[in-house]
Amino acid sequence: NREYWKEGAFRTYNLPELMRLFQKLEEVCEQSSVRFEKWTVEEVITHILRNDPKLNEVFERDPMLDLESLDKDIVGIGKERMASMGQLDGGMYGYYQAKLDMGSVFDMDDEVIIRYIVENYGPEARILEFAAGIGQASMALEKAGFKDVSMAEYDQGRVDFAEEVKNTLDSGVEIISGDYRVLELNSYDLIFATNAVSSELGVGDFEKISETIVSGTDVILRFGYYGKDNEIFEKLENDPRIEFEDIAIRGGIGNNGGQRTFVKYSFSEEV
Repeated sequence: NREYWKEGAFRTYNLPELMRLFQKLEEVCEQSSVRFEKWTVEEVITHILRNDPKLNEVFERDPMLDLESLDKDIVGIGKERMASMGQLDGGMYGYYQAKLDMGSVFDMDDEVIIRYIVENYGPEARILEFAAGIGQASMALEKAGFKDVSMAEYDQGRVDFAEEVKNTLDSGVEIISGDYRVLELNSYDLIFATNAVSSELGVGDFEKISETIVSGTDVILRFGYYGKDNEIFEKLENDPRIEFEDIAIRGGIGNNGGQRTFVKYSFSEEV
């Protein structure tokens, strides 16, 4: 809970309601002959490390990137741009304005795709995010250790904001202004987008995207968020040269119910 743990936040350890809750828990434990203890988070983690080998392995893995500090930096830059340039010229119109109001430029989709890439691709992978907006996901991947990250965005206001973030944070992410479809997409190991809803995009891009996949470049798309309909997804998934995998399902497991979110398309080795 970012609001709870931020510097200067009011914490509720000593609220009467919380103390009553602890008292009730203690009474229930006594009635059940269960020992009642209050542990700090640090004590809990120490206990896990000593007693659970599997979770111990998880803790020993390379730590997930720190989105919170990057988030704070980008929000700060955004607020300064808003104050000095206004919403339109500052590039904070549309849903980015709502993100600023909520105090975070990262949403659940950002966190899902970032985590997946971190866990499934090596730091040497050449990655392109298109329809990248202000590039928060790309900046996060760089911070996670990826050495060759590019972002492409058509909207110049977003590009200008991304450039300021890059310069302020001394980022090495390559920022490409314009249509991602003119790029040599097969030069990347992975291209992805979290939101590419636009009347300019759609099933007409099937040939470009399918040939990119067949060349060996993985493509990850947010299902239903490319163009204005789902035709591109249907065509890709009916192409025998291409295999696809739902890498994130909201509200269900695998293809058994739930809402499809991110789909990974790659070249089928069986063809």
